[in-house]
Amino acid sequence: MSLYEMLVGPCLKVCLVVFAGGMLGHVFWYVRGLDWRKDRLIYHAAGRRGLAGAIWSVFAWMTPFVARGSRSRPFAALACWSFHAGLILVAVLLPGHAAIRRQVFGYPAVVDLPMSLPAPLADALTVLALTGLGLLALRRVLLPEARFLSTWRDWALLGLCGLVLGTGMLARLWTGAVSVWLLAHVILSELLLILAPFTRLSHMVLFFLSRGQLGMDYAVKRGDTRRGALFPW
Repeated sequence: MSLYEMLVGPCLKVCLVVFAGGMLGHVFWYVRGLDWRKDRLIYHAAGRRGLAGAIWSVFAWMTPFVARGSRSRPFAALACWSFHAGLILVAVLLPGHAAIRRQVFGYPAVVDLPMSLPAPLADALTVLALTGLGLLALRRVLLPEARFLSTWRDWALLGLCGLVLGTGMLARLWTGAVSVWLLAHVILSELLLILAPFTRLSHMVLFFLSRGQLGMDYAVKRGDTRRGALFPW
């Protein structure tokens, strides 16, 4: 077994188990931490109203300049959206990534997404993600409050994300056999998977949980005129 086969085989499976287990742990502890009298009981009784508020809140914050907070900070919103959109689209739709997914999970090619990114578009999205990452880093330098809250761990995560994107582009441009850039890209990507549940990257799931809870709060407990006698306070 070559180094590349070991990395995209047993090593990747271990990384995915750590990633999935850690993220599921975050979901479990977040839900378990909800007070049954203040949160869980209310959300259960609210039903569709609370669910609609949660869905709308997540959608508004994932869509550029829909939420009031993103409109008030257009620079940060544009940087954040550029980075996440480019990173996610490349990770999901790049043909090389799809081939690795088929190899790991063992499903046939026809099951995979019918869309695939042509090389120029993949490169453009990678540049978009790197640009967004650079803007996020610049924001941490220019804004005193962001600079004050930033730690070396935050900078290390930004650097790791940049290395994953950069080595991925170099691996695609470097034609031929398995290159050092491809090996570096796989190793750094797997490192990112392992670190995600234990760092701020856990916002991959915590964003949806916290934003959904806020949306339910505003739909059910804060100013909704249709509450009626269900919630007398």
